[in-house]
Amino acid sequence: MKKTTALMIALLLLYSCAASVIAAESGMPTADELDGYENVCLTYTFDYYNSYNEMGAHTVEDLLPYVGYYDRSGLLKDYFFDSFLFLPCVSFGPSGGSMVGSFADPSNLLDWTSYIDDTFKEGYNVDALNTAFGQVKDEMQDASDKKAGVFFTILYPIHTQTNFGSINGEHLDFSSNDDRKKAVKWMIDEQISRYTDGGYENLDMVGFYWFEEYLFNYEHTQKDIELLNYTADYLHSLGLKFIWIPWYQAYGSTDWKELGFDVACMQPNLFWADQPDYNRVRQSINYSKQYGLGMEMEVDPLAFHSKEHFNRYLLYLEDGMKYGAMDSIKMYYQDKKPAAFGTASKSEEFQMRVIYDLTYKYAKGTLTESDIDNARNGKYPEYSEQPEQPETGKIGDINSDGVIDTYDYVLCKRIYFETYYPTAEERILADVNRDGTIDVYDCILVRRHYFGTYVIR
Repeated sequence: MKKTTALMIALLLLYSCAASVIAAESGMPTADELDGYENVCLTYTFDYYNSYNEMGAHTVEDLLPYVGYYDRSGLLKDYFFDSFLFLPCVSFGPSGGSMVGSFADPSNLLDWTSYIDDTFKEGYNVDALNTAFGQVKDEMQDASDKKAGVFFTILYPIHTQTNFGSINGEHLDFSSNDDRKKAVKWMIDEQISRYTDGGYENLDMVGFYWFEEYLFNYEHTQKDIELLNYTADYLHSLGLKFIWIPWYQAYGSTDWKELGFDVACMQPNLFWADQPDYNRVRQSINYSKQYGLGMEMEVDPLAFHSKEHFNRYLLYLEDGMKYGAMDSIKMYYQDKKPAAFGTASKSEEFQMRVIYDLTYKYAKGTLTESDIDNARNGKYPEYSEQPEQPETGKIGDINSDGVIDTYDYVLCKRIYFETYYPTAEERILADVNRDGTIDVYDCILVRRHYFGTYVIR
């Protein structure tokens, strides 16, 4: 007990001093630290609040281009990602509670149970992955015992939730750390039970993921450290791994091992930066090497139609290849469904499809500088013909009915206000001024076009 208390105090002192640096192993984590898995695809489920939960409902067809690598002709050539992390969209549950740690809108047992129900929904998500992997394995004529690794999520029991609900007849109040531990244990046990009952012969449960992306820096930090240590000990007693993906230099990222995690991959956070530092990925890798972290890859459909964001993703690939992250454990963020890699796999547009191809090479450790240069210059030798880009005359015709009218204006506004999630093609057509974002200016241009005061070309 004294030893544990001393460790907690030491960690708190370190966190309070920005200039403090602790010693850590140099280098980035390798597959042997994660039971042989090294390419973890983030697979978002449960988009309940926006009533678009189909964006969190992955079918077998959705998951095939992640399990297998398909060429431009649609032929299966290889396996792709070797493991999958199931986690909820950053949204709200049926109670209105936030799925991320929110002081004002904490989630409750209904939200947690609904998320688990969605993850293990028959025919979707985990069940669909099991089927998809079996199909790819059969087509590959692979008679080995190869399986896809899976990780499940532990939601954050925030201390402001004093009426979480009852588990095993006991009312839980998260102002008590003991009750928080009970909720975390229940969430682990419940997902293990669902996984076991599913009998997924093509999957291998590797471990669990801590959903919060930083250690909360507030009066309850010591309780969080105690909770994380408890969680790690419990998972390890079950032979399971504990993983984390903190944002760039997040509070706690230097001390992830002391917190109990087996592997942590840091987010560089370049892809969406308002004022990008193009050295960020390299800096992130250097930081990660100092503290033994891996790196998260970050991309979303913005890279399909924004040259700026496309080139930012190329920096992840290029610097990861040059500075060693490609040879370590990687975790891949690609947004919720329709997500980047799956959408790119089915596209005939060069800027989209090449994202899928380059990511596959990166995952396999075969990416070269010439691959990056060719992609950056819009040329790729493996493509016998460059597919035609969309006709510019269709820009603004978001619903593709042949005319730009009030329906397109309404659809543009819904995309802007995030009450409608567009397909990759709709995103291209709604970005009227082609600045890489869909905003009020695009809506104005659509409106002006159908009133005849502006012509979209």
